[in-house]
Amino acid sequence: MSNYRATIHDVSCDKCVSRIQLALARALDLNMISVQHDYKMRLAHFYFNSGSLIDRQILDATLEQASTGTPHKYTLLDLTEI
Repeated sequence: MSNYRATIHDVSCDKCVSRIQLALARALDLNMISVQHDYKMRLAHFYFNSGSLIDRQILDATLEQASTGTPHKYTLLDLTEI
């Protein structure tokens, strides 16, 4: 099992965090560990682990879909295996 940190931009509130967590859980085989956010900077670091390799393209598409119907455009700035 690998641990990851995904840094996502345009995260401005707890509702954004919940929306992203739900979208990631539905689309990817992962277990969310924690989230650190800085709403003033509109950034959040999502920490999770997964038994399979995380495909950045699927993650990008998942964030785009999570942005639909909101004033946000969630963008993956960095995906790091830790």
